[in-house]
Amino acid sequence: MGKAFATMPDGTRILVRHGYRSADFTVPKAELERLSHIRAGWTAEEVLAERDGELSGYRRIRDFERDGKQWTLLQNPSEYAIEFELTDTGTGTGTGTGEIRPLPPQEAWTLALELDKGETRYPIALEDNLERTDVAHPPNWGA
Repeated sequence: MGKAFATMPDGTRILVRHGYRSADFTVPKAELERLSHIRAGWTAEEVLAERDGELSGYRRIRDFERDGKQWTLLQNPSEYAIEFELTDTGTGTGTGTGEIRPLPPQEAWTLALELDKGETRYPIALEDNLERTDVAHPPNWGA
């Protein structure tokens, strides 16, 4: 799942992204349940700004408009993602005034690959594109 450090034969450290598995990019049901309890009556920006709130661990990727509604795309550190409706009148699935939609796993994978391109600390290689003999893998690789 995700990425792991590896060392190339020349000693260069890289990150290797494991191959796609839909389960790795699917929002867990428990997470959707947790997010359904976002406090009613808060604006979306208030929820996003809350330092220790339900969305504080998510990374805000970009805002967009769809079907006349404003949304933001958020990525969890585990790399699954959600679309969060931006409202001024309050949010929370219990109020009916804001929606949280899980991003389909294939789209979350594509997003992760897109964000990899912006990584500046280490080069990132797809596991599927590396010969196993090209990289000295750490113990428990792929476990």
